[in-house]
Amino acid sequence: PFAMIGQRLYTGRVCVAQAALEYRRKLFEVAHDYASSKPVWSPFAPPATAGELGPVLSSVPQLKAIFAEGDARGAEMDEFVARCETELSKCLVEGRMPPNQLTEAIAIAKVKAVETSIDLCGRLKQDIGSFALMGDAGFVHLDFLTCCKFAEGDSRILMQKMARDRVRKFGKDAAKGVDHSDKCELFAEEQRICGELGAAMAKAGDDKAAQQQIWDEEWVAVYELAEACMKRGMKEFMHDTAPVAKKLSIRARRGMHEAWVEGAHACHGFGRHAGGPLRSVGRNGGGERKGNGVGEVARGCGVSYARAL
Repeated sequence: PFAMIGQRLYTGRVCVAQAALEYRRKLFEVAHDYASSKPVWSPFAPPATAGELGPVLSSVPQLKAIFAEGDARGAEMDEFVARCETELSKCLVEGRMPPNQLTEAIAIAKVKAVETSIDLCGRLKQDIGSFALMGDAGFVHLDFLTCCKFAEGDSRILMQKMARDRVRKFGKDAAKGVDHSDKCELFAEEQRICGELGAAMAKAGDDKAAQQQIWDEEWVAVYELAEACMKRGMKEFMHDTAPVAKKLSIRARRGMHEAWVEGAHACHGFGRHAGGPLRSVGRNGGGERKGNGVGEVARGCGVSYARAL
């Protein structure tokens, strides 16, 4: 039972991460299509001729920059989450529990995929203009990302746990005199923050209540530490799990499909919740279907991953 619960938690987090990334991808796609066909006036550009638009909204510097940033950061997160899915699938097919590095990577994927999507979509909304207020633009369903933030483990709680575990490791290593001089710069940054947090909490002595109070007061450093841990964790996981090119057998594919179906049932309620209000996207006040699908991209959060295989 415990292993089954753990499996569903891991598959659920991967599912939520993919849903958030897919929402961002579709939102950016719809916005980019609009901005690329919206003419804008420029005193230095020649007037538009037949068959040519001339300057368009997507060429405005801030929009051009955020579209490029969205493509780059989205691709990075897509690759990371896909790697988590691949490694977890291997564990499910082979009937073994995921190693610590993978469980940490899945937690990172859930947090970073959602937070990246929230950041990019929120900023795009501010720069795209009045289009963001249109019913078929998809921005009306940005609260879906808030659902993702709290599903399968509150992102803030996960970050608190990452920071807490890192500080504990820092204390144990210091007591043993472990030398980390050969570690990377990212690890050194974590060590610096851990040292500052440790020095602050040392003032409380053995008083647990006082330690908790100091921890709460240092919340900025706590989340800074979590961000540093996630940055290093992503880099190390992608390096350590570099894929080996090979074709999966039909039997292996069938096993992966069955494993994902079992794990995805745990997310069924969340998928149902997400699918309800999101099905209305693409309809204007008169109920006409626009069909851009922005609000529907995350409905598959609680369904089988057979399509992905």
